[in-house]
Amino acid sequence: ADGALAAARVVASRLRGSVAQVARCSAAKVMLQDVLVRLPPHEVSFVAEELADGALRHATHPKTHSVVLMLIERYAREAATARFVDSLATESLTDLCTHKFGNSVASAILSCGVPRLQGHIMACLSSQAQRFARHRFASQLMEQALWQDGLPEHALIVASLMSTRASVV
Repeated sequence: ADGALAAARVVASRLRGSVAQVARCSAAKVMLQDVLVRLPPHEVSFVAEELADGALRHATHPKTHSVVLMLIERYAREAATARFVDSLATESLTDLCTHKFGNSVASAILSCGVPRLQGHIMACLSSQAQRFARHRFASQLMEQALWQDGLPEHALIVASLMSTRASVV
């Protein structure tokens, strides 16, 4: 185990500065994901920091979104990951929620258990609830959001869905 940890640290040191490029390569991405699994949060914060520049692009890319998912699922409570999600919020959460790959990232944010980060997605969904409820990908998020009744934005989503006469069957 100590050998694997030492090897992961060496790989991590060599990945610094090229995370986005490595994440786009199917073979190299496996090493990056292994580093995320093996090393403690303070040793992998550089991954979220490097991906924060162009966060939406990375969250919606067919190859890099899996690294973003792993970051959120494993390290949502870490400051660097929270800053990454904040970067997404300053770009376009609407694009994230309605994108084929971005949708899974938004779902991970809703599932992460960090109310402030969940609030970003809930606020976006409540802003256009009727539209998102009918969207191919975002409708899955709407269903997930309806189960988040402990969040303040939940009531806004429910009210918006119920406000249109023909929207509830």
